[in-house]
Amino acid sequence: MKTGIALFFALVLLGGCESMGPDSRSGSSSPQASEPATASIESEPQPTAEPAPAAGPRIAVLDWSDYENERAEHRQALLASSRQFLSAEEVGYYMDVQKAQLREILHDTDIGLRHESGLIVLSVAGGDGFASNSSRFSPAIEAQLSLIAPILKEFDKTHITVHGHTDDAGEATYNQELSVRRAMSVARFFADAGIAFERIAVVGYGESSPTSSNKTPAGRAKNRRIEIHIQAVVG
Repeated sequence: MKTGIALFFALVLLGGCESMGPDSRSGSSSPQASEPATASIESEPQPTAEPAPAAGPRIAVLDWSDYENERAEHRQALLASSRQFLSAEEVGYYMDVQKAQLREILHDTDIGLRHESGLIVLSVAGGDGFASNSSRFSPAIEAQLSLIAPILKEFDKTHITVHGHTDDAGEATYNQELSVRRAMSVARFFADAGIAFERIAVVGYGESSPTSSNKTPAGRAKNRRIEIHIQAVVG
């Protein structure tokens, strides 16, 4: 009888030891007793979306219907915010040197250069410079703009206005918007090249100022063009 009782208590003690083995945890902290892992992951707070980046510097868009006044106001604002300006006595020589450097690098390109009323005017594109209904300029135009940009950056006492033009295909209102986008694509190229955005403005003329007939594909291509007007900032 004593032997049976002893055996009974031995079995009870052995069972208690096994329940305290390495795979056993007390209470509800056991993995088997907790909620599935997926539930705990879904209950965690989700990261919020990052805020949109702040808008970068803006290049001024001038109204073509009051272009002369708006350009003068933009130039005056540049003069007030910068020390990069010329005296009246310096203007002639400064612009002549800039024009000579531009003429030297552009003599083998299709970019036209003329000097009028205190302005240096560069005529860019035409031909295949811009595809119809597109503000993206061709690799050939990009190569030519890459020649111009370092000189515009060096001669930093000037105000730069990029003029956009289109052919007459499509609605006039749409062409007006397209001409601004064409000018802006060139202006942004210059800003990316290190030219201070404050010096740059754009204006779009739409289909209103053709240089060639819109009756032929070649003429329309020539009207899809850009002009860059460079004017001294005089203090």
